[in-house]
Order: sequence, then C-alpha cells, then structure tokens
Amino acid sequence: MPAPNFIIRYNFIIMRYHLLLFFFLLVSITQCQKPKDIVFKEVKNFKLAKPADGYINSTMDIIMYNPNSLGVKLSESYFDLYLNDQLVGNSVQASIIDIPRNADFAIPVLVKIESKKLDLLSNAMDVLMGKKMKLKMIGYCKVKKMGIFVKIPIEHEQEEKLQLF
Repeated sequence: MPAPNFIIRYNFIIMRYHLLLFFFLLVSITQCQKPKDIVFKEVKNFKLAKPADGYINSTMDIIMYNPNSLGVKLSESYFDLYLNDQLVGNSVQASIIDIPRNADFAIPVLVKIESKKLDLLSNAMDVLMGKKMKLKMIGYCKVKKMGIFVKIPIEHEQEEKLQLF
C-alpha cells in the first residue's frame, strides 16, 4: 500500500529543512576563522604644506592590504610620526573608511607637525637637496566587522623623499 501524499510532502519539507540547516552551519563554521591582521605596506605621496600657527600640515597616503575574505570598516587610527628618529607630530583619524576584501587600499592621512619640534634648517636643506629622510610611524588602527573591534598595531619605517607643497 503506497504512503499517503501528505506524508511524502512532509518528508520532502523536513529533508529540505535539514539541507538548509546543514548549508547554514557549513557557511557559519567556515566564516568563523580568526581574521588575519591587515598588512601595512608603504607610505606614498608624503607632502609638507605651508606652515601656519606653529604647525605644518602634511598629507600622505598609507597603503595597506586586507588579506581577509571579508571587508571591514576602519573606524579609527592614531600614530606618531618620526623624521630621522625625531618625533615631529601625530595623526588622529576618526572617520569611517570601508576596506575591501583581499585587496590593497589607501588611507588618506593628515598629520600635524609641530614646527618647534622639527629641526627646520637641517631638514629643509635635506628636502631641498632631494635627500631621502627616514620616515617612521608608530601607532595603531581599529577595524570593525559586525560590531567587533580589533586593534591592529602599526610600526613602519621607510626612506622617503619629501615634497614641499
């Protein structure tokens, strides 16, 4: 005697539910890996602006790489800037920036350099003569995904030819 039609339909619904649950669990387990740290690659376009009110504003682009399969949001960054091993200023950024997955990205940064901390004569001569200077950054950035914040340390050093204005 064949099974009634409603039993076959009920079994099909249960089987579909179990397949959907299995797929959801599989996706959840594979996405729950510990995220990799964002990699600091380099600094580009470092420029010094005209001095005003005891400060020199400088701009730069920080190039980083997100090795994760998920995009995240950069919510905050802070770092101290050193020129030739001399602390000259810092940068605080609180704007939210979308970071793409598995890709390089640039963060535009404004740094306030205190004129009195900068040895203007020797550094200005180095800049005018086209010498490379040691640029060092120490700080952190905070990224978030689904309400979870991760603080990533930044410590980078490179030789950079500075551009005025």
